[in-house]
Amino acid sequence: MFLRKTIDYFKKHPKLLLSILILTTAFIAYHQYIIGKNVFLFNDIGSDTAEQYIMQYSSIVNHIRNGNFSLWDFTNGFGTSMYQMNLFSPTLWLVYLPGILFGPQVMPGFLIYVHILTMLLAALAAWSFLSCFNFSNKGKFLAAYLYAFNGFLTVWGQHYQFSIILIFLPLLLMLIEKSLQKKRISVATAFCTALMVMCTYYLSYMVLIVTAFYLFLRILLLQKQGLRAFLSTFCRQCALLLLGVGMGMINLLPSYALVYNVSSRMSSGQSLIERCLASFSTYPADYYNTLLHKLLSGNLQGIGSLSAPYQGYSNYYEAPNLFFSSLFLILFIQFLFAFPKIKASFREKTVQFIAVAAGLFSVLIMFGSLVFNAFSYPFSRHTFLLMPFFALLVAYMLDYVLKFKKFSLTGGVIASLIFTAVYLTSARNASTLTFFCNAMILCITALGMIFLLIFLARSKTRRIQTITFTLLILAVGLNVASDTYTTVAGRGTIERGSDYFENLYGNDFQNLMAYLRETDNTFYRMEKDYAAGSQCMDSLGQYYRGISTYNSTENKNILEFADKLLPNLYYVNNTHLNFRQVAGDTGYAALLGVKYLVSKNPTLQNSNYELIRQFGSLCLYKNREYSSFAKFYTKTITDSEFESAGGTLDTEALLSQYLITEKEDDFSASSDNIDGYTYITTSDLTIDKSSLPETVSAADDGSLSWSVPSASIPLLNNGTSSGRKITAVFDVAVNGSFDVEIRTNSGEAPYTATVIGGEPVSVKITLPEGANTLYFTTNSPTLTTSVSNFRFYYSETAEYSSDAVISMEDTGNDSHLLCNASVPEEGLLFFPIPYEQGWQAAVDGQAAELLRADYGFIAVKLDSGEHTVTLNYEQPLLKEALIISATCWGICILIIMLRHKRKLKN
Repeated sequence: MFLRKTIDYFKKHPKLLLSILILTTAFIAYHQYIIGKNVFLFNDIGSDTAEQYIMQYSSIVNHIRNGNFSLWDFTNGFGTSMYQMNLFSPTLWLVYLPGILFGPQVMPGFLIYVHILTMLLAALAAWSFLSCFNFSNKGKFLAAYLYAFNGFLTVWGQHYQFSIILIFLPLLLMLIEKSLQKKRISVATAFCTALMVMCTYYLSYMVLIVTAFYLFLRILLLQKQGLRAFLSTFCRQCALLLLGVGMGMINLLPSYALVYNVSSRMSSGQSLIERCLASFSTYPADYYNTLLHKLLSGNLQGIGSLSAPYQGYSNYYEAPNLFFSSLFLILFIQFLFAFPKIKASFREKTVQFIAVAAGLFSVLIMFGSLVFNAFSYPFSRHTFLLMPFFALLVAYMLDYVLKFKKFSLTGGVIASLIFTAVYLTSARNASTLTFFCNAMILCITALGMIFLLIFLARSKTRRIQTITFTLLILAVGLNVASDTYTTVAGRGTIERGSDYFENLYGNDFQNLMAYLRETDNTFYRMEKDYAAGSQCMDSLGQYYRGISTYNSTENKNILEFADKLLPNLYYVNNTHLNFRQVAGDTGYAALLGVKYLVSKNPTLQNSNYELIRQFGSLCLYKNREYSSFAKFYTKTITDSEFESAGGTLDTEALLSQYLITEKEDDFSASSDNIDGYTYITTSDLTIDKSSLPETVSAADDGSLSWSVPSASIPLLNNGTSSGRKITAVFDVAVNGSFDVEIRTNSGEAPYTATVIGGEPVSVKITLPEGANTLYFTTNSPTLTTSVSNFRFYYSETAEYSSDAVISMEDTGNDSHLLCNASVPEEGLLFFPIPYEQGWQAAVDGQAAELLRADYGFIAVKLDSGEHTVTLNYEQPLLKEALIISATCWGICILIIMLRHKRKLKN
């Protein structure tokens, strides 16, 4: 009796049963993150989660907890707009709120629950979309369940903010479908579009393209009253979508300004027409091999971990993620066999053919992905757009099998051959037992699904059909649970109770920050020579102003500064800026506003760093070359004059006396004046070849090579170099693509050179005092490392002007800076703040022109005397965005009021 009542209850509430099944499957797949030691933060191929995303979330929380609601953020690199962050995502606020209440250290533990909640909401949204059609609850149930564990959601969902789009997409399609069926517009469409655009403008662009295409096909199918009626319906629905976009302009316009006006990410050497023509071609053969494997599983070609390296096209995340369980391929093949026999009008079959052809085109031809990536370059992140339609096909074909009792044996044989070939081959090539078991489980359950579908098509009683369908659900559940588990099994993750949390949020660092707040109220930057939780973004998590960052849309002027003046600032690539790479160059540090250095080394071999105080394991040093955040200059050279020197100048010393500007001005000096900053070659320091270890081979041309993970190169002091800075310049290469860590015996932070494709990389590092050995480490026993073209130069000490008196107090608002300057003569006041739209300057209350200085920063002109300089940041296009958003929200509210009034009248 109880069992019968339970069954009847779930029949009346299928969404509850769906939710229970999803949560149960998620617990099986993610149990090590729910009750185990792992945190849903990765430091392998998914390292963006720990390196970037959680730090960005922590920054938002830190700003709120400290009452800093500035739209400019100096804790992120040299500074950037807060629109770089995910400010408006509803699901992420489930992470932000605990952080606001209890501190950012609790946030990582909530990430897995947000991920599972997103999967559940995505499935319920898919159910709502499928409910617009005459599908059975069985078809909708299985299709919605598979939607929760689709390959895009289980893989890209690990990156948190990407997964919410899989909720919005079916919701928007559902609203469009209902409004078409009811033949009336729905304001909810505009609301859904607005919320989606505010969450993610990049993925929303893709969704709106697909929504418009879906709208076109559905009207073509439903509307039979001529072209005029067709255009009227289409335009009214599109107007609602555009209204929603207008309502979401508060995020869209400022984000557009940030990406297109500041970042160089969207730039390309080809014209739009050239890019389009070039993309009307197929992908390399490896792509289609990966496409087949990704259709059958998210993990058959590895996941990019140490135990299971990725062996497919592109990388684990960027490859086309199409897995929708093995059941989808079975039913898709059945659809192809059933399509000619399905009783439908010519119009209906034409629309179905166009839809399938468009989906295939989007993943098989490069132009399809180019369109969805804003015509920048082909990219496979758009595959999530197919997931609701995969669910549609699954529900449709399940009902077809159940209703018409038809299942093509030929189609089943074809599917069986594909499964057997791909899964067994993958099992044979599996790198670990987990991946072997996953391939075998996928193979067995896939073949079992074919058998159950055949049996389902031939079952004649409801009881047998119910039992068979229940077994099909179990087979599908085991299929997706195994594959989902494998996506996160054996991953490099942060662990609960590990040093990660102590390093980031421990008392030593908190006490150090409290000391600085009490003793120094000026505006300054602080940096570290070690990594606590992230290679480049600790400053966001720990809430201090630094210069290190990981930013894929970095200010192009800052990148030009790094390219031309400080390439050592790059770490791995130009999306990573890392102060540790230049920590020993105190002149550069002073130029960039770095007043303090935090280190775990109590005996730094650099006399320009003065030890102030120790806090447990941490040491606080002050940069002796730092005078103030802003610098005063009376001499400039143009960028063309600097570049004509061809890299022969001691840039660190030069920039303490000269400002590099775009064109000649009243302070321009003769190019002859900078000849004194030319590097001076010295033979006082050389390679001590007589003391080379046995593992290092020396060639006749002076190059050195070795085939062990690490090597030491002794240096020989032949003269009187003591007390003078020496810069070492050389080329390093490995036979492949790998990072090479370079350090000396002085205990400073290592410099990392990234070698790609075996091409030599030029390295220029300032040697610490007392350095007598260079250490090279690759951590790979299979690579051969070579070093060549050794040169040593004397470097001059940076000497900044001491005639000007400059002070900047910390206002507590990163968008408003105040500087008092007393200067003895006319000159330029330099600020190491990115040259970016939005910044405005005033000198003594009068608007002043901002000049671009040293390629990436800003300067203002000052007359002699005492001045107050204010710098204010206003988010570009924010005012316009607010006006447009307010207007569109007003229109939306007006529509609601008019409809309500009409309803009362009727």
